Amino acid sequence: MTDNNYISILVEDYIDFKKGLGFELKICARRLRSFASYTRSLDYTGYISKDIALKWCCMGTDSSKTKGRRLEMLRPFLLFSPLSSTLSITTLTILKHLLFISF
Repeated sequence: MTDNNYISILVEDYIDFKKGLGFELKICARRLRSFASYTRSLDYTGYISKDIALKWCCMGTDSSKTKGRRLEMLRPFLLFSPLSSTLSITTLTILKHLLFISF
């Protein structure tokens, strides 16, 4: 893939890493690639920010259950990914607690 979108590169690295450990990641890989596609559609080439992560999780008219699953799939990826100055450990803690809040 010749892509200059940093998040797309991180997503593929994460998927390769997890598959190398023996995980299948069928649904998770599809959702993470959807997240990367979302960032590409915005021409976003930076690090992961809490705003872009939450906007993707909450976008659309999907049920709160679906939005929660997006966040659930994104969370381990965020822990794997290098942090920027806009996505801190505090933000990850907030994202963790959002799993238990309805949208």
